[in-house]
Amino acid sequence: MCCYCGGTTHAETRDHAPPISLFRDRQRPKGLEVPACKKCHETFASSDDFFSAFAQMQAGAVDHFNKLVPMNRLRAIRHRFPAALDHITSKPEPIFLDRNGLLTEAIKAPIHTDLDFVKHFTCARLTTALYYDRFASVLPIGTHIATMWQSHVQQFQKGLPQPILDLVDSFGTLEMGSQKASEQFEYGFNFAPEQTIGVVLFHFHQSFSTIGFVYGVSKPKHLNRSGLFEITEQGIRSINMLIPDGVHKSLRRDR
Repeated sequence: MCCYCGGTTHAETRDHAPPISLFRDRQRPKGLEVPACKKCHETFASSDDFFSAFAQMQAGAVDHFNKLVPMNRLRAIRHRFPAALDHITSKPEPIFLDRNGLLTEAIKAPIHTDLDFVKHFTCARLTTALYYDRFASVLPIGTHIATMWQSHVQQFQKGLPQPILDLVDSFGTLEMGSQKASEQFEYGFNFAPEQTIGVVLFHFHQSFSTIGFVYGVSKPKHLNRSGLFEITEQGIRSINMLIPDGVHKSLRRDR
């Protein structure tokens, strides 16, 4: 059964969470490959290129090749998210971050609301997939997931929130034999599966991090700048964020 639909829909494919496009030269180690229905899979695919390209473009701290984004990927992004891409590339600002005397190159760019949604939505997706991967069980219908993200610059200046780090007690990455993806993707988590509550932390290309809070069927009262999503029979649905036109039409129609 599809792990994103609360166990109500037959899976027709397997979803790579995070997507293959996130990884350098598309060399993705195995892991976090979860059952998904065609509808959910297509919904995620509509924003994967945008999410992955942005993570790689900001990852100068890893190596300079991460800044190179294939032209066909940029065309796909422009086709789905033209306003967002124009906004982000209009005023990019190369900066250097000082970390214990070591200057690290990065790029500071304005964030468009479409990209903001894609980051939150991808975090909700990966949180759901990681829960299934850990416990071979789906998050039930009505489960709420609150999401937030933090840029690489914010992490250098302030660090990740200590209360969240104190909660996380298990860590991992994708790996296959000697191949590990820790420079490109890492995660940490702490779940109470019997209550379907927990916290999940994801790092992408040392570019930005996303944090997901699983609340079970209880709806959080105060979100501030967080996104809020719910597991439904139609998949993961946004409660408090505007869905971009570039995201798959099925998600916007159900909204």
